[in-house]
Amino acid sequence: MNRKILIFIFLVLVSTNVFAYIPRGELKIFAVTSTNQGMDANLIVEIKPGTGKIYSNVNSQVGSLTQDSERNAVTAAERVIPSAKGKYDYFFEIASVATSIDGPSAGAAMALLIVSMLNDNDLSGKVSITGTI
Repeated sequence: MNRKILIFIFLVLVSTNVFAYIPRGELKIFAVTSTNQGMDANLIVEIKPGTGKIYSNVNSQVGSLTQDSERNAVTAAERVIPSAKGKYDYFFEIASVATSIDGPSAGAAMALLIVSMLNDNDLSGKVSITGTI
């Protein structure tokens, strides 16, 4: 009887990370404009149960390199957490005053944020990162 209780408790503790995730996360990201001015923006990612689709908020004009980074970030995150593959839809937004957003430099931030969210580890407001994934 005691063994069954221990096994049950172990399974409950292990399974909590499988089902828990943070549905919305945000990181500060940085970029350089075409006139070599530095600027910051907010990367916002929402995760919802789904089938693996990726959505981009298009309030600013988002270029293909940024969309490639979104796909690469999801692929990288799902390699780190294989149990998430095909189970969630990902919604990306880069809140910025820029009229056009393009480039791969937010890819590392996207991947880091997704992995932390899927691991139920809130990084919002705690770290910032830039780099290609």
